[in-house]
Amino acid sequence: MDMPLKISEKTYQVTIDSMLDEIVVIDRDGKIMMVNEAWRQFSKKNAPEPGKPPPGTEVGDNYLEACQSNTAITADNDSNARDGIQAVLDGRLPAFSMEYPCHTPNQRRWFKMLVLPLGSDQQGVVIAHNNITEFKLTEEALRLSEERWKFALEGSGDGVWDWNIQTAEALYSKRWKEMLGFTESEIGNHSLEWSNRVHPDDIAGVMAAIQAHIDGKTPSVTHEFRMRCKDQNYKWTLGRGMVVSRDDNDQPLRLVGTNTDITEQKRMTAALQESEDRFRGLANAAPTLIWVAGTDKLCNWFNDTWLAYTGRSMEQEFGNGWTEGLHPDDFDRCIEIYVSHFNARQSFQMEYRLRGHDGEYRWFIDVGRPRFDGQGEFGGYIGMLTDISQRKAIEVELIENKQRLTEAQQIAHLGSWDWNVVDDHVIWSDEAAEIYVPDNKSVTPSFEGFKSSLHPDDFDMVMGAIKATFDQDAAYDIQHRVVSKLKGVRYVHARGKVFRNADGKAIRLVGTAQDITERKTLENLLMRQAHHDYLTGLSNRGYFMEQGELELSRAIRYENPLSIFMIDIDFFKQVNDSHGHKVGDIVLKNLAEVCRQTLRDVDIVGRLGGEEFAILLPETDKDEAAEVAERLREAIATSKVPLSTGGLPLHFTVSIGVASLASKGDNLDVLLNMADKALYEAKNSGRNRVCVSQ
Repeated sequence: MDMPLKISEKTYQVTIDSMLDEIVVIDRDGKIMMVNEAWRQFSKKNAPEPGKPPPGTEVGDNYLEACQSNTAITADNDSNARDGIQAVLDGRLPAFSMEYPCHTPNQRRWFKMLVLPLGSDQQGVVIAHNNITEFKLTEEALRLSEERWKFALEGSGDGVWDWNIQTAEALYSKRWKEMLGFTESEIGNHSLEWSNRVHPDDIAGVMAAIQAHIDGKTPSVTHEFRMRCKDQNYKWTLGRGMVVSRDDNDQPLRLVGTNTDITEQKRMTAALQESEDRFRGLANAAPTLIWVAGTDKLCNWFNDTWLAYTGRSMEQEFGNGWTEGLHPDDFDRCIEIYVSHFNARQSFQMEYRLRGHDGEYRWFIDVGRPRFDGQGEFGGYIGMLTDISQRKAIEVELIENKQRLTEAQQIAHLGSWDWNVVDDHVIWSDEAAEIYVPDNKSVTPSFEGFKSSLHPDDFDMVMGAIKATFDQDAAYDIQHRVVSKLKGVRYVHARGKVFRNADGKAIRLVGTAQDITERKTLENLLMRQAHHDYLTGLSNRGYFMEQGELELSRAIRYENPLSIFMIDIDFFKQVNDSHGHKVGDIVLKNLAEVCRQTLRDVDIVGRLGGEEFAILLPETDKDEAAEVAERLREAIATSKVPLSTGGLPLHFTVSIGVASLASKGDNLDVLLNMADKALYEAKNSGRNRVCVSQ
């Protein structure tokens, strides 16, 4: 009997020694009966004393007692290893398993314990410990990757959703819920939470787009539709999605995507169409002849006044058809002017004769200007013809809508970054590298590289914002400038979120960065256009009055002197009539330039309208103002305006009225009125002189 038993034990020992898991066999009292080679090697490597197995790990030791003293091995369901093993020994459980960490100062490890009965008569149990560290590390890496991905999408302002098509379960991101006005807990995890909120008029189109993608007819889902918010109002959204997994029968399992709020874009599109309709309505009602050309030089629209004058249809005038009405003697000259200025994207002005519906030719002055959209893209030309047969002077200002939303809810050019504060390791996307280090995008990402890209004037602000995020959990949402040799100064909108460990210590800062330079440039341009005269570059009437009120308030408060000029160009109408409006514009710009060269930087010059200008001189009394006005008058009188036709340059003069602050009760309108009366006194006294209000 002993020989077969020994052979069986030996065979069993050889069998378990060949296994990679750490295996221990114990009897029903917990005594170790057998261990495999993997168990012995693991025990020696992790022994408190090198080469000596720790207590409770060798044949003959009590394993249950060792489990009870090992506080590192605990189960999530509050049952420790001893309880689970004992339950299998007693026959209360057919098997028992649990995962547990077993870390060392130099290594993070996880194991899975599996306990099975040894035979059917509860003689003992076999315990296997499987090293699952690689699985756990992969699982953690996957979680971090998904966390970065979701944050990057959230950073773009899009709401993210994940739809299990088979179960109808759907997960919605916090941003998705916020976009509709809901909190995290107010939206469930069912696809009906989405479909029940789609506008009734849009649901059929949305579902058709989804079905087309599921059927493989489209590479992804892209559809615009309305969704009902918590306040029962609807928002326009751009939905994008894609099937990310299918079963063996090619049936879709999961559809993942985003929703972007495009309500403002829709409003702007409607406003743009309304502006276009308004323009055409106004143009059709205008007494002038108006034409529009595309980027190909061909005319594509004429107003009703043009068609009524020529007696031709829109189709007849399209392209170059309108040139059939040009006088033969004017044809070559007009075409040369039009083509040369069009190619140079320059405004032009030309005079020619155009045949009317009665067969008679009339003289017109044609003023053409290039059109550009809000992003500076050339869009063609627009022109106006004024009948100068009776010397009518008509000035028309056309306003174009300068803003078109180009995002159209595409995922913006958004850079993402992840800064591990503990080890100072930085990860950033190609887009982030394009923003922060365009001179050397292959450089290893680092916080120092980020800091070196900051504009010196913004450095402290950005560092302060990061510190506030770490110290006070303040939102990291900031606009700042970056500098590079390749791109110069650029504006960036950066957003970030801090992640903390169980002790509340900041360990990571994850965020996004977006280049907003074009938007900033446009804002600055629009601000300048709102405050300055387009021709002279001087303050316009509204901005001049705003600056004047501030200076007047400051002068009254500190009891400082203040003076104001009213200026009018002498015989300006004769300049326009004799030399044309183009020369008149040059005269206006020349006057503005002489003012800049003659006056102080603190003096405020504005064009109030036409040839009328005003100048405000802070801390200048009446006598000083009179001297400045006389010096300015002489400088203007001696200036020269060259004529494009050749010959002697044009000289012009101005009349100036001067008024000064006399009492605290004076307001800006009073001062302007006083200066205006003095101006008319100067004009009535022979012009080209200065008169001071008494």
